[in-house]
Amino acid sequence: MNETITATMTFDAPTMLVARRWHNRANRTRRLIRVALVALVALAVFMSLDGAMGGLLTATAFALGCALLGLAIGHGIERHRFVSGIKSSPLFGAKLSFAADTDGVAVTSPHSNARIGWQLFHKTLATPVGALLYYQKFLFNWLPKAAFASEADYARFLELIAAKTKHTKLG
Repeated sequence: MNETITATMTFDAPTMLVARRWHNRANRTRRLIRVALVALVALAVFMSLDGAMGGLLTATAFALGCALLGLAIGHGIERHRFVSGIKSSPLFGAKLSFAADTDGVAVTSPHSNARIGWQLFHKTLATPVGALLYYQKFLFNWLPKAAFASEADYARFLELIAAKTKHTKLG
């Protein structure tokens, strides 16, 4: 079976923000480490300012508050940088076409054509609303479910990537 499965999508911020959300959900460790570091630094600062002032409960509350504030600020900065990167890309607003078969994926844009064999993918990740195809740990292509002609095409695509790559499912 060497039937080609095609998908077409527009490279824009709303589409890619969905991909980012699923990517972040699959890679929570980095964010949790950052929150823990902010909490530890906040705890150290609080204890060094006046260790006897409020005790352990107040210090813990201060550290958790700082960690949550750091998480919110970090999320906002990351989102802004991500959207800014999408909007500054030469592909912004362009139609991307994907054609997958047993040998790999052909990606066509207004600026280039590429053929990528399955062995070059680091991993793939299936979600209920699309698939992430990773070239590296944090570099991916997003194929939303809506990009496929039918639900059957999306299901066949998920079967294909599961058979050809290191594959996981989320959601």
